[in-house]
Amino acid sequence: MAERKTVEAVEDKVGEARERLSEVARGAGERYQKVAEEMRREAERATQAAKQKVDSAVSGIKQGYSKVSKNVGTVTEDVADYVRDNPGRSLLIAAGVGFLIGLLFRRGGDE
Repeated sequence: MAERKTVEAVEDKVGEARERLSEVARGAGERYQKVAEEMRREAERATQAAKQKVDSAVSGIKQGYSKVSKNVGTVTEDVADYVRDNPGRSLLIAAGVGFLIGLLFRRGGDE
């Protein structure tokens, strides 16, 4: 009889331990879900912030390209006008620049 009570007591303790483990497992599962949800939200925030920065950078690059493109067009027109107005001087300048570039390349090859 004492053995039976001992077995029942052990079974009760095992049942209680199972219940506690189940509660702990449920609690851990709930905590895991909360942490996973927080991590997902933070990842979304980081993604949005990165996207905004990339969009801002792309916008800046486009604006810079537009300005440079306009400036190059203006410089090209100015050079074309100068060459049209001063063809002889333009040829001399081009020859001088070509000569200097030739000297630079020749010296670089000799060394």
